[in-house]
Amino acid sequence: MRQRFFCLIFLLFTTALISQAQQDPRIATYLAAKGTMNYTELHKYLDKLFPEWQLSKMMNLCTIISGRMKDNNPESGYKYLYQRRIYEAARVDKSTDSKEAIAKKIVSMWTVYEQLNLLKCNSTQFDVMDGSLLKYAISYKFTEFIDEAIRWKVPLNKIDYTDNRTLLDYVQYHVNRNKGNALEELFQIYYEKLRSAGAKHRTELLSDGK
Repeated sequence: MRQRFFCLIFLLFTTALISQAQQDPRIATYLAAKGTMNYTELHKYLDKLFPEWQLSKMMNLCTIISGRMKDNNPESGYKYLYQRRIYEAARVDKSTDSKEAIAKKIVSMWTVYEQLNLLKCNSTQFDVMDGSLLKYAISYKFTEFIDEAIRWKVPLNKIDYTDNRTLLDYVQYHVNRNKGNALEELFQIYYEKLRSAGAKHRTELLSDGK
C-alpha cells in the first residue's frame, strides 16, 4: 500500500512536469537534455536556454544556505552570498529596480527553477530527501533567509513527493516533534510567519483543488 502511494505521488509529480513542459517548450528541451549532462554543464546550458535569467548563479545554493556563507566582496552591498547569487540569477539591478520589481524578477526566476526540479537539497543533516530549499533553510534554522523569501513572496506551497508535505506541514511536524523543548517556540514562530504569508497545509491544497 505504501509503495502504491509513493508511486501515485511520483506520477502526479511527473504529470506536473509534463504539464509545465507543454506551457513552455524550453522545459521540454531541458528534460530531454537532462540525462546527458552533469550538474555544471546543465546550468551552463540553462543560461542559453533561459537567457532572461542567469540560472547558473543558482548552483550550489543549498551549500551556501546551510553554511550561511557571507559575501566576501565588501563593495557588493550584500551580507550573504545567497543574496548576490539570487539577485544575479534573476538579473536584478539594485540601482534601478524598485522593491516590487526585484521581488517580481526573483519570483519569476525562482518559479521556473523550481519547475525544472532543481530547487531541492540533500544533506545527512536534513531529514527530507530531495527536499525544497525552503525546508532546507528551516532545518538549518536560517531565519534571515526565510524572512527574505517571504518578503520576495516566492511560492510557499510546493509538495515534495518524497515526504508528501508542504513547507507548512514540515514546520508543523517539527513544532510537534519539539514539544516542551527550546526549539518548539522557534518552529512556532516560523509557522506563524509562513501562515501569514499564505503558506498552506497539503490537506488545504487538496481541498482547494490545487
